[in-house]
Amino acid sequence: MLWRAFPAESERGVAQRAAPVLDVSERQVINWLRCDHDAALSYVTAVLVIAGAETVLGPDSGRAA
Repeated sequence: MLWRAFPAESERGVAQRAAPVLDVSERQVINWLRCDHDAALSYVTAVLVIAGAETVLGPDSGRAA
């Protein structure tokens, strides 16, 4: 979900985008991406909300399928 919520070309790019929004270090985001550590439920929920909003409000919203 981090990749969907904070799209980027690399892990580092995702970390640079996500860290300030989630108020964590870039290293922490990279640890989550690599499944080295589990994120607390509050972070998981925040990412799900952001990813969901991106899906609903993204550039393809409003287009006919």
